[in-house]
Amino acid sequence: MAARRLLFIAESCYPDRSGGADRYIFELARALVDRGHAVTVCTGWERSTPVPSAERSGVQFCRYRTPPTGPFKGYGRLAQSFITEMQRLLRQRQFDAAYVHHAIPMALCRLVPGLARLPRLAHVHMTWDAEYLIRVGGLRALQGGGSWRVRSFSRLLRSVQGWGLRAAQRIVVTTPYVRQMVLDAFPWAQPIPIDAIPGGVNIQQFTPPADRAALRRRLGLPQDDLIAVTVRRLVPRTGVPALIEAMAVLRDAGRAMRLIVVGDGPQASTIRELIQRYRLNDRVRLVGPCSNEALVDYYGAADCSVMPTAALEGFGLSIVESLACGTPVLATPVGAMPDLLRPLEPELIFPSSEPAAMADQLARWCSAPGRLTALRSRCRDYAVRGFTWQHAAERFEAVCDRLLRDRP
Repeated sequence: MAARRLLFIAESCYPDRSGGADRYIFELARALVDRGHAVTVCTGWERSTPVPSAERSGVQFCRYRTPPTGPFKGYGRLAQSFITEMQRLLRQRQFDAAYVHHAIPMALCRLVPGLARLPRLAHVHMTWDAEYLIRVGGLRALQGGGSWRVRSFSRLLRSVQGWGLRAAQRIVVTTPYVRQMVLDAFPWAQPIPIDAIPGGVNIQQFTPPADRAALRRRLGLPQDDLIAVTVRRLVPRTGVPALIEAMAVLRDAGRAMRLIVVGDGPQASTIRELIQRYRLNDRVRLVGPCSNEALVDYYGAADCSVMPTAALEGFGLSIVESLACGTPVLATPVGAMPDLLRPLEPELIFPSSEPAAMADQLARWCSAPGRLTALRSRCRDYAVRGFTWQHAAERFEAVCDRLLRDRP
C-alpha cells in the first residue's frame, strides 16, 4: 500500500485514557506510522485537564474540547468545538481518508462539510445503546428490562449512532461478534461492507518472563500456589464480583489459588467489600491500575489469566496481552471470547459466567497445573501468529485500499 495521510477521529484515545478502544486506536495508529503512513488523531480533551502532547511515537494529535460533565450536558459546546477544530485541521492538512471511532464523533462528522469529500471508515467497537444499557441498568436492562426512560434514551443513542454510520462507505469491527451486533441494531447496514480488524499486542513489550520464580519473589508472591490475574475495568459488565465469589468457593474446597485484580472503576469499593465479606484478604490482592511494565510482570508471574465478563466483550486486549506473555486465559462464554480462545484450547472457556461454574473449571485446572505450564509456549505462538499490531496494520491497509478503490 502506498503511504497514506490518515485522519483518525475519536472521542478519546490513549494516552489520555486507557480503555480498550483508546489503546486500540493509538496502537494501530503507531503501527501504521511505523509502516510509513502519516497519521493524525483528532480526539476529545477535557478542559479541566492539562493540554496533552501534540505528538507521541510519530502519531500527531489535535484535540477538541469536551465538557467534563458529559457530552449531553454540553452538547452545543462540544459540537462547536468539534466543528471548529475539524475545519482548522482540514485547512492546514490534506488527508486521503478518515477513520472515525465512537458514536458522537461519527454523528458530528456529518456536520463538517469538508469531511464529506473524504472517503470514510466508521469503526464500531460496540453499539452505543448496549453500552449505555449495561452501564446504567445492568444485565436486566440489556435483556429488555429497566425503566421506560432508560429504554427510550437507549433508542435515541442507537439513532444517533446509526445516523453517523450512514455516512461511512465501509464499517470496521474487531470481531464477527461485533459485526452481528451491528447488523442486529442496524439492519439497513447489510449492503455496507463490514471488515473485521482484530486488536493486537506489542509482542516486544509483552513477553514471557526469563525467570518466573525470581519474578514471583520480587512481587512477593508464593512459589507453590497457583496464581490467577484478572485485568479489568471494574464495572458491572466485566464480572469481577462473580470471580471473587468463585474464589471463595475454591477456598472452601481447599484449593490453593490466589488472585490478583488489576484495574480500577466504579465497582472498586464493592469488590473490596466482597473480599472482606468472604475473608479473602490472604488470597485476593486488589492492586488498582498499573503501568504496562507492571502489567507484563503480573501476567508473567501468573499461572493463568481470567476474563469473567458478564456481558458485551467485543474483543478483549487483555486476552492477547496475556497470551503474548505465555499465560493461558480462562474466559466466560461471552461475546467474542469463545471465538478467540477455542482454536487454542476449548477447555479455556467456562461453562457459564456463574461463580460456581467458574470455580469448578478453575478447580480442574488447579488439579492439573502441568497442563497450564504445557500451554505457555502455545499461547505465545498463537498471539505472535495472529494478533500483533503489525497484523492489524496490514489488515487496515487492505481495507483502506478497498475503500479508496471503490470510491465513487
